[in-house]
Amino acid sequence: MGGGTEMALACDLIVAAEDATFGVTEVTFGLVPPEGGIVRLPERIPRNIAVEILLTGDPLPAERAHQLGLVNHLTPPGETLTKAVELAHRIARNAPLSITAVKRVVNERTAYGDQDAFRQQDQLVAPVLASHDAQEGAHAFAEKRPPHWEGR
Repeated sequence: MGGGTEMALACDLIVAAEDATFGVTEVTFGLVPPEGGIVRLPERIPRNIAVEILLTGDPLPAERAHQLGLVNHLTPPGETLTKAVELAHRIARNAPLSITAVKRVVNERTAYGDQDAFRQQDQLVAPVLASHDAQEGAHAFAEKRPPHWEGR
């Protein structure tokens, strides 16, 4: 359970079956979560809830994880992969430069204070706004047609 939870915490999005369970139980064995659970869990759910889970080793049912915002989508058992692929397709139809810039800003945000984060964001976003894909997106919107992304 702990290793799987830590793997999930390393992901940008989490789709889970309603009967899934998350948890970092290492404290119950005299250990600590070695692969990012201590760092990532408090970033993904309210800190006090994360600390409780980390200190008690209690499991976190998928429904509660969804309520806390850790899980993006809950599915009936056996339908998780279908939902995850559908979500991936929804993302993949968008402009690749935009997706890359958003992911970088989100992932690098915690390395900076607020002012530095906005400066870093501007550096990452400016080339996207000046890109061919940005122009294509505006034209496609105005022409009421699907965009054709080129990644440039």
